[in-house]
Amino acid sequence: MWPDAIGFAVYSFEGVGVIIPIYDITADKKNYFKVVCYVCFFITFLYITFSEYCLFTYYLEFESLGKPLITDYMPADSPVSWVIKFLFSLNLIISYPLVIYPANMVIESYLYEGWPKSRKRQTCKNINRAILVAFTCVLALVVYDKLDKFLSIVGSLTCTPIAFILPALFHYKACAATKCQKITDLSLVIGSTGIMIFCTVYAGISWND
Repeated sequence: MWPDAIGFAVYSFEGVGVIIPIYDITADKKNYFKVVCYVCFFITFLYITFSEYCLFTYYLEFESLGKPLITDYMPADSPVSWVIKFLFSLNLIISYPLVIYPANMVIESYLYEGWPKSRKRQTCKNINRAILVAFTCVLALVVYDKLDKFLSIVGSLTCTPIAFILPALFHYKACAATKCQKITDLSLVIGSTGIMIFCTVYAGISWND
């Protein structure tokens, strides 16, 4: 199961692409990267401690790995479990519009490029967004029992290029001046590509395990 964990780990880097755009609009650019390092350290610490806590708490249940969500292992009759599940659901509902907004912007930039602002354009955009929401709901229902595999594939196939391959290629083309920098960039590209292919193939082969 450890290749799936690699996919999950890479998936946590999905937001790395916004670091430079946020830097461009930040007033205090001098301390920006210091803050980024603090935030990344805290998030990494939180991920590690939470996963270790869950492992020590639900170790026997994890041996069977019969359920894809950690909340499914919590006691069903505990008020604490009810509160946590409610807050988790509320978090997903609130964050969903923020997550789907960039996807809508990208899709609409291709579908409605050159369209003048009109009622027809707005209606088509609303229909497109409704279809996308319906598609994501159906997809969630379809992959619910295989959520771990699905997230592993998404992380490996889509987040690896965003987090590792493309930044290393951009640095190699635009900034790498020394031989050591070029070797480092190419090594990162080759290693990340290997991880992407291996984890994606593994998750696909073990989909029904």
